[in-house]
Amino acid sequence: MLKAYIRNLSPLGEFCLVLLIFFGGPTVWAIEAVASNLMGVAPRQSELFSDAAVAWQVIVEIFCLVAAWWIGSVRGWSVANFGAQISWRLTRAGLAVFGAAVIGETVLSVLLNTLHPGGALASLRSNGLTIWYIAVVSIVNPLFEEFVEIGYIFYALRRCGVWTPLWLSALLTAFLHSYQGLNGVLNILLLRLIFGLAYLRWRQMWPLVVAHGLSDFLGLAWLAYATG
Repeated sequence: MLKAYIRNLSPLGEFCLVLLIFFGGPTVWAIEAVASNLMGVAPRQSELFSDAAVAWQVIVEIFCLVAAWWIGSVRGWSVANFGAQISWRLTRAGLAVFGAAVIGETVLSVLLNTLHPGGALASLRSNGLTIWYIAVVSIVNPLFEEFVEIGYIFYALRRCGVWTPLWLSALLTAFLHSYQGLNGVLNILLLRLIFGLAYLRWRQMWPLVVAHGLSDFLGLAWLAYATG
């Protein structure tokens, strides 16, 4: 019965269902973070970075990926539709994307911290986060986010041109990082625009997974060292 319901969904219904599975909870947290920032209170998500919290995040993300895989098998699409090729050439492309992202975010951070002091990660803290958990989440989280925020959104909105999925992906991801404050949201927006353009260049997710994984690992390692 559930399979028949999924199979008979309209494209819009499928799109809303997938986004609800992936972003239902994070959207609630993002709204709470926006409200907290407006009231001058540190969002609860600023306390996310512990081994237990990261382990829970990995479990939830794996569950969502499995659910999406099942929906895709019922609906007739798969990871291959999004660009699932892995190669050394695409790995090198990922390193280039990572380099472009670091340069872009560094320049933007200098500008933002001049206009709006505080920094993108000013409210973030580590609570005993260890390197093994950092390594695991730096593998699972990029696969999770790039699968839906780039791969699925670009596939589902392929009839809407390139700019609609590009901006929707970037704005949605930036909003979901509202716990990082204004500077963090703008940095994420720039990062996701760079990732979106890279996807349009290669039409493969692997360069984005590589760049995202490096960004997560180095960022969380720095956070654990600086605030743990």
